[in-house]
Amino acid sequence: SYYTRGWDDAVKYIYGLMIEKEKDNASMGI
Repeated sequence: SYYTRGWDDAVKYIYGLMIEKEKDNASMGI
């Protein structure tokens, strides 16, 4: 459904931010 697809996009977006943050932390040695 449209709602489910929108939710999936939101989850992917949030996970993307989390992954980017983890990369930043790793690069800073945290």
